[in-house]
Amino acid sequence: MGTSALPLGANRISDYGTKISYDPTWDGPLKVKRKAENVPFAIAYYLFVALWVGIAIYALVTGDAEKYSDFYRTSEDFVLKQGWILAVIVPLAAFWSILYLFLLRIAAKPVVYTSIAFLFIILFAHVIHQGYLLYCDHSYMHIGGFISGIAVFIFFVFLFVWKYKFIPMACEIVREASKRVSPIPILINQKSESILNFFLLFRVILAFPLMLFFSLVHSMLVAAFFIFNLSLFIWIESIASEDDYPSHLPFCHLVNALALVWIICHLHAFFVVCVSGAYGTWYWTMNKKEVPFFTTLRFIYITFRYHIGPTAFGSLIITVCTILNCLIEEVSPTSAIDGNVGLANAGLACCNTALYCIRVLVEAVTGMAYIRIGHHGTGLIHAGREAFTLFRRNYLKVAVINAIVIILAYFLIFTVFFGSVLLFWALLRLQSINVEQIIYLFVVLGICLFILIWSIVQLLSTAVDNIFMCVLEDFEMNGGTARPYHMSNKLKELVLENRLE
Repeated sequence: MGTSALPLGANRISDYGTKISYDPTWDGPLKVKRKAENVPFAIAYYLFVALWVGIAIYALVTGDAEKYSDFYRTSEDFVLKQGWILAVIVPLAAFWSILYLFLLRIAAKPVVYTSIAFLFIILFAHVIHQGYLLYCDHSYMHIGGFISGIAVFIFFVFLFVWKYKFIPMACEIVREASKRVSPIPILINQKSESILNFFLLFRVILAFPLMLFFSLVHSMLVAAFFIFNLSLFIWIESIASEDDYPSHLPFCHLVNALALVWIICHLHAFFVVCVSGAYGTWYWTMNKKEVPFFTTLRFIYITFRYHIGPTAFGSLIITVCTILNCLIEEVSPTSAIDGNVGLANAGLACCNTALYCIRVLVEAVTGMAYIRIGHHGTGLIHAGREAFTLFRRNYLKVAVINAIVIILAYFLIFTVFFGSVLLFWALLRLQSINVEQIIYLFVVLGICLFILIWSIVQLLSTAVDNIFMCVLEDFEMNGGTARPYHMSNKLKELVLENRLE
């Protein structure tokens, strides 16, 4: 029998590799036999972190702290004095963020379509703005901006027209993801008529704060590392004096700059693998009552023990792409601003654009690879190969899902951040505070909002990516067979309607 006569779903060879076949031994991420993979990259990462810590200690001990003590003391005193403003704004921002998740839970489709409409309005307004700039000044820069604006607008229109039938399925995936992130609407629908249901509700109530707490800790760690790393540049520079500039300081700056990118990328990879294991355990467990307590904590331990190598490897690849992209941007001549675009400038611009596209592709594939590592416990090469073939078979659907998540994330960021800024300004108008003090407090508020909003956004984004990849794998393994799907009935109807082809 030829491959064309096989039933829809698994065990079928496509143009982009063999689809995922059914594995009778697969029983969820917690039952996978794991081993340490990509060990050399884990060792290299630990050695690099040790080197960076040594440089940080050297800079803090040798640097001149007295140069900045007055600034820090003034900032700290003012923030502590005006802390009540933060105590008002941050809880309100948290309330709106969680309310936004509940809105996605009960009305995902209206929110998604409204966000898409706002996206098209913004893109069209950008094209009009670039056209007006081109009308006022016929420079090459404005010509490029106008053409690129039109190209982006046409691309999104084409993507929407071509894949509009997939959007309801994407909305259902977003709804399922928000249901995993925010459990209160589930609690409303549950009937607490027995002790068993009571314990089920308790498990759901317990799972949400644990996942959110882990996301908050991760965001706080990223923010603290980012601030410390930037301040470390100043401390390293303070080692030098007007008469003496040690020759090793450029090396210290280089290591600190590399640490800024690599460690942050690795923290993100670590978070995705941990959360993916927890979400995958929920999805692949038929009876949701059997999902263990503290699944997130168990996967934090599993990732620490087995998957530092793959996460270090993947984050190193993204770091290299980011550095190359930044270097080409740095060496690009600035004469294009004056309208003098030469062949060399055009070539560098093309290289920069190509590297940016490669970096976006690498980030997408490594992100899917992190999810597969969390689910199946493989090394980065194997997970990346499987993720890349899955990406090639579903690249437009991945683009649609990512675009919808980005739109929803920016909508949340826009509403929460600007609403908080307006409230911040209104509260400050009640007092007489100079501009310098406002800047201090605004920086602290920005850090708090970043930690809060990013915690919600990355949880939602990771949940959407996990459920989408689980749905793809579920369909390729069980489609066209008598085996039951693991997805919800509503999602199964939309999947079968779209055929995921």
